[in-house]
Amino acid sequence: MLNVLKFKQVGGIARGYTAPVFMQMLLALHLQAVTLPYANDFESADGYTTTGYLVSDVDWAFDPNLLTVEVTDTQAAHGTQSLLLTGTSNFTLGVVDGLVESYRWIDFYLKPVFVLETELPQQVTSLQPAVTAFVTDGSAGEVFVVDGDGLGGGSWVSSQMPIALQGGTPLDWVRITYRLDYSRKTWDLYVNGQLSLVNMGFLDDSLTELNAFSFTADPVQSTALDTFFAGIVNPLYSDADQDGIADSVDLNSFLDDRDVDSDGDGLTNIEEYQHGRLLAFPDADVACYVDAVLGDDAVYNGYSAVPGMPTVSSGPKSTLTAAMNEAAHGNIILMQSGTYDETVLSLNGKDLTLRISGSVTIR
Repeated sequence: MLNVLKFKQVGGIARGYTAPVFMQMLLALHLQAVTLPYANDFESADGYTTTGYLVSDVDWAFDPNLLTVEVTDTQAAHGTQSLLLTGTSNFTLGVVDGLVESYRWIDFYLKPVFVLETELPQQVTSLQPAVTAFVTDGSAGEVFVVDGDGLGGGSWVSSQMPIALQGGTPLDWVRITYRLDYSRKTWDLYVNGQLSLVNMGFLDDSLTELNAFSFTADPVQSTALDTFFAGIVNPLYSDADQDGIADSVDLNSFLDDRDVDSDGDGLTNIEEYQHGRLLAFPDADVACYVDAVLGDDAVYNGYSAVPGMPTVSSGPKSTLTAAMNEAAHGNIILMQSGTYDETVLSLNGKDLTLRISGSVTIR
């Protein structure tokens, strides 16, 4: 695992390494700036009418002598076109914010170049709330972020969500989503639509709005970029109060109660949602879930109450038999209300605790 690297607001980002795709939300002034909400799919309808290299862009600032920006139709996350970035100059979107809401959503698709953890920068000088990079251990990659201390320092943290790689780049597009909270001075990271990290600290707590967003690409291998969005609406799912919890499981979809522990089990609502647990039932100690309605013995591993959270394979089993087979000795199994058709139940030599939520019928 990565050694903790401290950031100081002095010096500069280390050069002389193969630069990771390095994403920052900056405090900066630019000759060009966009207003929010902003969306760009880099298609003909967005002004990218021909493929080939750009020397400038209406929205994005870069030095064409240090960064090649190519409009390509050879790959795309959506539509038919995307951008290829290669070089050492930042690719920066200046923003005139002006919105009264305290939160901002940023969402985009990448095929970044993953680097070794030793190549991560150890200093960041510009004022910014968040920094993200991509790290490989050879066969797989992970998204790393800086959990800031608000004073210009922080430490690298792994998202713990492996990404399949080939030749240092992902086999498929990686969707990265941020929820920045300028009131709390914290931010969340979603990887491929999955809530990965919550309440990461800002690097600098003095920032009050989104001023810019910047990519630093690799000087040799191209980084593909597509379908960029910045605004105040959750781009992933219905979220009326924009607290990061889907309306389908939110206890109050019109109240930001993400940092409340509604069921008193020691986990806040956003932490429960991150790990696929129940917001209204104490289940912090539960290891395996059973749900006659939402569960699937073949698709889900039983390790969460919410299908698809925190990973696509996470979710409840549909039968107690499958949950007991999956559970380890000493585990607690939680059964959601419903009717279960079971044949033979066997502990298989394990000590298991069964906890029931609601009315359960076993027949």
